[in-house]
Amino acid sequence: MTWFNDVASAILSLSGKSDAATSNWGSIHPDLIAEFIQVDVEGNETGVAFKALIKDGNVEQSFEWVSPFENMTAENDKMSILGMAQTGGLGSMAQILGVATDGEATGLASLTVDALEAVNKAVSGRSSITKMNSSQVYSGHAPLKIDLTLVFRAWQDPQSEVTAPFTALQRMAYPEEMAKSVADVAKDKGLSIELLFPSLAPKLVRFTYKGETYPPMVIESIGKPLDAPYSPMGDIWIEVPVSLHSFQSLDFKDIQAAKTGVLGRYISESINQTTSLFDDDYSYLF
Repeated sequence: MTWFNDVASAILSLSGKSDAATSNWGSIHPDLIAEFIQVDVEGNETGVAFKALIKDGNVEQSFEWVSPFENMTAENDKMSILGMAQTGGLGSMAQILGVATDGEATGLASLTVDALEAVNKAVSGRSSITKMNSSQVYSGHAPLKIDLTLVFRAWQDPQSEVTAPFTALQRMAYPEEMAKSVADVAKDKGLSIELLFPSLAPKLVRFTYKGETYPPMVIESIGKPLDAPYSPMGDIWIEVPVSLHSFQSLDFKDIQAAKTGVLGRYISESINQTTSLFDDDYSYLF
């Protein structure tokens, strides 16, 4: 039963994994406690991590589709000839030409007036929009957006259960270091590329919740209530609104990969090994 031992080992390693700062949540299932781990652009962990409960969480993805006729109106001052005909504009033009020639249009002018009136009558009340030329055109989509509220609660020690995880969140959100000036960098580093980019940008965040690990995210905003319950040892309960965006726009493969965790892979492989016992050699049993 090697496959069973593998599954058991995976479960035990996941449940006991991580030195992330966290509150004491008792018997709450580990999958219901969100884990945040700071990573670099290559996915390497930096050692900064924390866990928290989530409330009011929402994952949102917007997709941009554009219609060719979305901004076309009868009042558009750059209307096409067909558009003018559909709205009766050609008839008005014909009347204007008739007035300009005092109602005595002859030759080319007369033919123009007659042609405009004929076209106007033929297409008035009709439309050039079809299902094909009015089809929506995909123009892209924004990064994945996650809005949630993180809950930190002290059961025994406000410093380790609230202050420590919230400080880890701040460390993930803020730049690691901002140079005071380019002159200071030149003094220490001399002429280098760091003169153009003297400060260090925030790193990325790997977010795991309910067995799903999302692609690298960036923290766009965080908040902290000033009226949270407090003790001389520190805050004992804070609810922190956080907004996350994926570092890049995602495709379906990225979303599918988020659903395939380590435990899910072990269980899937174990089920496949179990079902492989019933191959053609045992078909006589059925």
